[in-house]
Amino acid sequence: MGVAVLVGAIVGEALLLYLGFIWLVRVSCIALRDRYRPPRVNSRREARIASLVCAKYDTPKPELLESLRTQSDVYVLTGGRTKAEAINEWVRENGWKYDFVGIFDWDSEVPRDFYERILGYFDDRTAFVQAKILGRRGFLREEVAGFFENRLPIYFLSCGHNVVYRAEVLTKHPMPNGMGEDFIHSIELFELGYRSVLADDVISYEDSPAFKKFLEREVKWSGLEVRYMALIPRLLRCRIPLLKRLEIFADLTRRVTSAVILLGLIAFPLEVYEQAAGLVLGLIATRPRTLKSVVAIPMLTFSFFGLLRGLFVKADESIPTSHFSASKTVYGLAIFNVLLSLVQILRGVNVLVFSLILVLSIIWVGLLVRERLTSRREVA
Repeated sequence: MGVAVLVGAIVGEALLLYLGFIWLVRVSCIALRDRYRPPRVNSRREARIASLVCAKYDTPKPELLESLRTQSDVYVLTGGRTKAEAINEWVRENGWKYDFVGIFDWDSEVPRDFYERILGYFDDRTAFVQAKILGRRGFLREEVAGFFENRLPIYFLSCGHNVVYRAEVLTKHPMPNGMGEDFIHSIELFELGYRSVLADDVISYEDSPAFKKFLEREVKWSGLEVRYMALIPRLLRCRIPLLKRLEIFADLTRRVTSAVILLGLIAFPLEVYEQAAGLVLGLIATRPRTLKSVVAIPMLTFSFFGLLRGLFVKADESIPTSHFSASKTVYGLAIFNVLLSLVQILRGVNVLVFSLILVLSIIWVGLLVRERLTSRREVA
């Protein structure tokens, strides 16, 4: 028992130190982001621009197509085994005709002066410029903006949509095929000496998924993080500001950190102050936008499950959730959260954290059931 207590204390302190490190990186980025803000240059109104709307499974929003057609030539991509493959095929055939290529998803929304504003951030070293993306609807739509706020606006990772590339960059350096191509391609371009910019004053939107779809997406993105882990040594060697490397490192390991925290909470009893401090530091590190963000705490198990799935999915598969029922998995993991919390509370292990997870998991089940009943009524 004495050894278990000692190990638990060491694990608790280690987790707090790591969360403190992530918190320090986040705070530093908030404090210094204006120092790294790039100047705007000319608007390049004479540029030849193509807009690629990726819509293999869904119909693009008419208002998106209308807005883009006032600024560029629009192509709706419905082919290719993956999104990257469809984009690369188009670039091989047509990239030479254009100076810039914008990439959008079927549910993107952009302003009518989108290109006029975003092209002003390009200089000779800039490979792409990413617009800020907000969620349009959905229970946790505010969480979408968390990836874009209080960031160093240089060497920003491409999100794969609502982003504009220099056409010659895509021609010379095609996107890697498979899952997570946007982040991987960004690191590859940084290694080659290119940079990127977040145009956080250019606001765009996407349709945030319903709550169940949000959880399914978390499993998918957690699986992608397995592939991102191989990028970390390359990232740390890139000649970009150290603080930016640390910021990206925190992004690429967010779900791995969640999995480690979950295993630590299950295996080792922590002092109450350690549990409370961990919750506070964790919330600060993830930069919640609203009180609803607290609802995402039980997602620890979803991140862990997604990572496990990612270990058994080939890199060239487009959807890492394709080998199991995503809907059943979401319900199963929500119920698992309830049972896991009850067991830990009865064991007297980390009662503060697991009491919170229990309450929030019950809320999750209620939200999922309500969504399902609402969907059935709409179908009827």
